[in-house]
Amino acid sequence: MNCACLPGPYAARWEYYAPFVNYLLDVLESDWSLREETEACNEALIWQYIKQATGGTARGRRILRAIFADGTASSLNEFREIFRKELKGPKSDNDKLKKQEVAVDVDEEIYGDWMQEEDTSEDEYEAMNGDRLDPLRNRSSKRIRTRTPSTRRKLTPRTTTKRSLLGTAADSDDSDISMSDAPTERPSLGGPESIAIRVRLLQLLSTVSAHTALTASRADPILPDPHDLFTLFVEFIRPLPLPVFQQFVLPSPTASMLGITKPHISPRVQVTLCEFILQRMIDSESQKRSTFDDMTQARLMTDYLPYAAVRNTVEAQAKVSLLLESVTRQLLKAGQGHLTWSDELQEALEKGVEKRAAKANDARESRKKGRDVKDEKLAHLMLEESVIRMQIVVEGLKR
Repeated sequence: MNCACLPGPYAARWEYYAPFVNYLLDVLESDWSLREETEACNEALIWQYIKQATGGTARGRRILRAIFADGTASSLNEFREIFRKELKGPKSDNDKLKKQEVAVDVDEEIYGDWMQEEDTSEDEYEAMNGDRLDPLRNRSSKRIRTRTPSTRRKLTPRTTTKRSLLGTAADSDDSDISMSDAPTERPSLGGPESIAIRVRLLQLLSTVSAHTALTASRADPILPDPHDLFTLFVEFIRPLPLPVFQQFVLPSPTASMLGITKPHISPRVQVTLCEFILQRMIDSESQKRSTFDDMTQARLMTDYLPYAAVRNTVEAQAKVSLLLESVTRQLLKAGQGHLTWSDELQEALEKGVEKRAAKANDARESRKKGRDVKDEKLAHLMLEESVIRMQIVVEGLKR
């Protein structure tokens, strides 16, 4: 997932990783469905993967950090490349030709460039990465050995920093990556395909967690229970930049655009996710709940629609509006009876719209110096567009 967020050799790898991860998800989802039918979920691939993951009781949080890996220095350091020298591109034709022209004659003790090979030896590689490959191994039990003194390289502070940041298996001399390739600020989470993969993973985790809570597996859970898992979801999704946040919470045409026939996330899971975030963002007047009760029009009107975000920022008001829009649209998609027009619904909608608009305007007037005006304008625009879409939904119920 780091590769989806970064340019250069990272982006080149994402071209291969994206279809591979999508294929893996197809397999995991199909395997889970088959195991669920035979009531053998503890034999499912995803179950075994999670059970064997490191982290103990904190494995759920680490899995979420992997799903939301964003290419930042800390993320690159924790989730390193899978294959040795993965960041290094293929050799050019000139390099191959030069390699072929090197003379080798063992009888005459002419070894070409073998004795000056630039690649790190296997002993060096294992010694440098042994603690990552086998955390229980005593690092001091193996010394770094080189073929000749000329091939031994000293680690300067710069190369040490690069290895801890990028996790490269090779020395810095063998890598085309510089420290400038690491982002200096929080990037997005990649394009639509990257977001779709992350959402599919969230859906799969919620399915496994729900099964665990309903079976005897809750005595030895491999994941947090649904309430704690969705709390983790909120922790990672709520701080996202507004355009990325919108892709996680709104029903989106992304699936059809990518040629995927089934939705990435079920309406129930999406509504539950939106409600969990709303409970932590909306003002204290609302009746906050901590249950997985089905969302109804009555609950939407009394607990959420008439309220604004607690934080007095345009972004917070826009996020609350997007969450309410998502729930409203999902109730509409659920079919007849789930959402019908009434004076109470119209009143609750307009009351909330006014409150959120008033708070957003107050935030713009009391803007702190140095704040990014461009981001604030974007948030205000997204707030207005969300309001228009909700009003269209409610007005359409009259017909």
